[in-house]
This record gives sequence, structure tokens and C-alpha cells, in this order.
Amino acid sequence: MSRFNDLNNCKETLVECEFPAANRRVGIRIGFPFFNSCFEQHSCEVDYERPSLNTQTACRITPLDELNTQVISSGESLIEGLDLKIAELVGHRERIALYVEDVKTGKLDIEAMAKEQIALSKKEKEKAT
Repeated sequence: MSRFNDLNNCKETLVECEFPAANRRVGIRIGFPFFNSCFEQHSCEVDYERPSLNTQTACRITPLDELNTQVISSGESLIEGLDLKIAELVGHRERIALYVEDVKTGKLDIEAMAKEQIALSKKEKEKAT
């Protein structure tokens, strides 16, 4: 389903990734309610998208008298990249934890939202007939 047909969507773009143009996202999406004939009841798709851990390799041929300097430079670059990714992931974790807490406490009632959408759809069908 298109994200424009979502009942609720808390996915946000993952910035610190290998291919940011691919629009990788982190979060949960609840699709619009539909009648599921297998279950003989209304259902919604619930999907979650999370980052996977992958690595990237870079290699530099370095003269012996520059090895220490290159190791320091490479290590600092590695640490900086890790820090950026960790900070972003912590932000996504905190955001999703708040979202889940809102559902747990009833501040955000996804089931009620779905039932409301089904009722609205039924009213629209009745008006059309």
C-alpha cells in the first residue's frame, strides 16, 4: 500500500546510511483498514522498518613512516562516523519508544482510528447508493 493510504505512519528517514537517496526509513506503518476475506474481518497491515548493520571498507597504501599518522586519521574518521550513526539511532529509538508508549497508555489508539475509518467508509458507501 502507498504511504498515502496509511492509517498511521511514524517512519522517518534514515540519514546516516550508505545510500541516503534510497530513502531508507525507520519506524512503524499501519496501513488503511481493508476487509480480509481469509479472516472474514477487517484488518490492517502493520509493518516496521529498521536499519541493518553493514560495513564499508576503505584502503590506503601507506608508506611505513606515515603509518602511525594514517592509523590515527583512519581511527578518528571511523569514530566520527560511528558517533553520527549512534546519535541518529538513539534519536530513532527514543522517538519510537515514545510512540509505543502513547499506544500503551491509550494516548494514541490505533484500533479506534481503524474502526473510525471503517465507519466513515461505510457512511460514504451508503451516501453513494
